[in-house]
Amino acid sequence: MTLSLNQTTVSNGDDLIASAHIHVKAHFANPVDGYLVLQDASGSVYPVISYVSVNVESESGDFTRVKDFGAVTGLSPGIYTLGLVVVRAGGDPQLITDRLSNLASISFTVQ
Repeated sequence: MTLSLNQTTVSNGDDLIASAHIHVKAHFANPVDGYLVLQDASGSVYPVISYVSVNVESESGDFTRVKDFGAVTGLSPGIYTLGLVVVRAGGDPQLITDRLSNLASISFTVQ
């Protein structure tokens, strides 16, 4: 699983695009949902964005999902972390008990 951004240093007004390359393994025996979660340096979580739904029956191969966040606006300067988490289908990605795994994360700087 890899997560990448079109740039890791952005200014307000820059376009931010995330790409997730995922290989789903069979241990996800039930349908799952993936979410991107954005956190600032203090750990505050910004609203999650529904990213991809995966219905895993046995095992699926590699696939890539791209999310265009559009222009970065209103973020204070600092370091942010974008993480991809997997939850039970319909689960709440902000509840640790609903999370099945933290797949990947990447940091970027707003200047």
